[in-house]
Amino acid sequence: MGTIAKQSVKGTIVTYLGVAVGFITTFFVLTRFLTAEEIGLARVLIDAATLFVGLAQLGTNASIIRFFPYFKDNESDHGFFAWTIVVPFIGFTLFAVIYWACSVPLGAWFGDKSPLFVDYYYFVLPLAFFMLYQAIFETNSNVLMHIVVPRAVREVFVRIGLLACYLLYAFEVVSMDGFVIGLCLNYAIAALINLIYLFSLGHISLRPDWQFLRENPQLVRSYALYTGFLIVSALTSVLAPTLSSFFITAQMGLQYTGIFAIATYIAVMVSIPSRSVITISQPELAQAIKDNDSKNTSRLVAQASNNLLLIGGFTLFSTFCPTEQPTHPPNTPYCC
Repeated sequence: MGTIAKQSVKGTIVTYLGVAVGFITTFFVLTRFLTAEEIGLARVLIDAATLFVGLAQLGTNASIIRFFPYFKDNESDHGFFAWTIVVPFIGFTLFAVIYWACSVPLGAWFGDKSPLFVDYYYFVLPLAFFMLYQAIFETNSNVLMHIVVPRAVREVFVRIGLLACYLLYAFEVVSMDGFVIGLCLNYAIAALINLIYLFSLGHISLRPDWQFLRENPQLVRSYALYTGFLIVSALTSVLAPTLSSFFITAQMGLQYTGIFAIATYIAVMVSIPSRSVITISQPELAQAIKDNDSKNTSRLVAQASNNLLLIGGFTLFSTFCPTEQPTHPPNTPYCC
């Protein structure tokens, strides 16, 4: 598990660098220079775009990991990269029409408590578009066993960009319109960097290989069924993490959404190591499944699980064991 361990450690280090930037942003910039309503606006725009992306990608992120081993060879990806661009674009177009059609009822739902979100309702579309392709290009890099640079873009570059947007708005260099446009441009640049890095890795093509698809109809059918299942599962996996901020925004206002954003940031830090291990393990696991190598599949799952168990145990131990020994009555044992 050398490659997985090495990439996981690097990915985790990069993620914690991003956490450091996010910590500074959240606890030293947002709470000092921005109102709770302004923090809440940024949070609900990003959450709305995240929900949009989860539905619009039509399961492409998981499909890339699952089916890339069937397309790749030493010289070409048989147009696989092209399909990873086309399928999400179809999904984005479909859900953009639905989002536009729902502008009136959603505007009425958010209008009373959060009129500021209604003012920037349509900015969710470009923000979601750039976030969508940032994620798609990152996943394509992941299956090529290169997670560090895309992870650095997502965890460090994007957060530094967000910090810059907050500071520019806080010191009145840009208006609220400029701040929201800056959010969109931040993710646009991140997507562009991921795309350039992906091309630097080689073995990708923008031209669909129709002949390869005609020669493998069963593969096309499996991809369609798998993607259809993922679309259904996305309704729960994507809705669950984002619904809270939507209900808070609609029922209580953006001020409470801002408070909620700061509180949940702390909880997210616990899952950081697992994300790195899972991200780099999935491509090798998909290859083992494709090769029907049950022994290697079991080994990868066991090793990844053991690593996560050690990390989780260390996190739990660090959380519940005090750094200073408490005062105990004589002859009273203590565990930590």
